Amino acid sequence: MTSSRVAEVALADVRDADGFAPIGDYGVLGDGRGAALVAADGSVDWWAAPHLDSPPVLSSVLDPERGGRFELRPSDADAVCTRRYLPHTNLLETTYRTTTGVATITDSLNSGNAGQLPWSELARRIEGVEGSVEMQLIIRAGDGLRSWEPWIEPDPRGPILHAGPMTLGVRCSPEIGLDVGPDEVQATFTVNSAQRLIAGVVASDKALFMCDVDSIDRRMDLTAASWRRWAGQISWEGAGREQIVRSALALKLLLITQTGAIAAAVTTSLPESVGGSKNWDYRMCWIRDAALTIDALSICGQQEEVHAAVTWLLAAIRRNGP
Repeated sequence: MTSSRVAEVALADVRDADGFAPIGDYGVLGDGRGAALVAADGSVDWWAAPHLDSPPVLSSVLDPERGGRFELRPSDADAVCTRRYLPHTNLLETTYRTTTGVATITDSLNSGNAGQLPWSELARRIEGVEGSVEMQLIIRAGDGLRSWEPWIEPDPRGPILHAGPMTLGVRCSPEIGLDVGPDEVQATFTVNSAQRLIAGVVASDKALFMCDVDSIDRRMDLTAASWRRWAGQISWEGAGREQIVRSALALKLLLITQTGAIAAAVTTSLPESVGGSKNWDYRMCWIRDAALTIDALSICGQQEEVHAAVTWLLAAIRRNGP
């Protein structure tokens, strides 16, 4: 989903009979290191952490049965939604209208005061707008494209999911009463008008920090402010500035902050045609795609990103030959 807003959609129409959502309808989140995809029905179907090219801890975009997901949606089967990116950010806001009320979910891959956090943090803020809305939450870790068997460890601070090299801690507002099973975490709860709740997952391939819920909430605002500062530095005085800013924000998600490498896309294994031979891992730096992205960011006046990307490319060429 590269535009600022899409038309209203019924949740019942989001997926086909096999459980797949159209790839072009996903919203994308990023923190300069990893990336996640969010479907219109509130399911995070892809999350590669801690790095964009790491084995995904959630991958229902490829395997609805065993890929794993973080689902957060109204219980009302007749609910409809509209989505947008918060202006000049890469935070995704989804507004759900049900027969009993209206609620919004804002999704973010959070950053911290010094930029990237020492862990990965997927944050979801639920806010009541009108009436009351019953919500459903399901978190099931994936099997890393059939690389491991995930399992759940109960913990007084919140359930801990083990997914290969990654450990994922679930941190939720107390009003979201979690039911922890052997292979998934569930909850059914109600958000009322003017109420604000948090459902988050912190993840690490090292020691896991089970941070408090309030700090996850604050970091969402910090992350939004950071994106807005970056977007405010885009130099474009011609027509269509809002579209240019939106496009630049999307390209920024593909640049790995630590190295300057630019990925072609945030996903893998999505063929150009079903059954065809062109079925690549696009989480690589493809020279053509990187050159186009560098050119676009240069036009927008983003000197730091351009320098980092060109430096990375030159080093890669030196290592591997022309």
